[in-house]
Amino acid sequence: MEDYSEIKYDKSCSFLYWLFHQEQCYRFPVVYDDGSVSRLKSSLEGKRPCGILCKGYIVSIWRAPEKMTKQEAKEYCAAESIAWRPSCVPPRKVMRFLLKNVAAVNEIIRDLGGDLIDSRWYMVANDTFGYPLDDIMLGISLQHLDDYAGRGGIICWEIKGDTKASFYPAARI
Repeated sequence: MEDYSEIKYDKSCSFLYWLFHQEQCYRFPVVYDDGSVSRLKSSLEGKRPCGILCKGYIVSIWRAPEKMTKQEAKEYCAAESIAWRPSCVPPRKVMRFLLKNVAAVNEIIRDLGGDLIDSRWYMVANDTFGYPLDDIMLGISLQHLDDYAGRGGIICWEIKGDTKASFYPAARI
């Protein structure tokens, strides 16, 4: 059995505290390589950030090193981990949330030294039915959310065969 670190959430920076002390807190919880989670910027001292906590997933602040096919992405994720948890391609609901809050997310990523989210297409797992469908990967982008915001955000295309896309590895909590 693998040795997973326990997530230790620092609750000293609640949403109300963030609201009045934004210069001291991140908008979203940041996960560090030791398994601690905190919104406080001072928590960064002496720790290595590895991702942002979002909808039950830790989403890496670094994109995969290159665009990949869905098979290459699965192999890459099988070999990688985030805070001692196996990584995966993030579900659509998680990436949609990050893209809808891209300004706040990019501010955190910039502070932590990660790869900013831009207007390219990103690979996501299809979680239409409430659970990830590993055999179907979809493309989603900032442009896509802007174009379809009023129409429910229809996913534009399925990633098939040799099609390559960027993605941010994620790990389920």
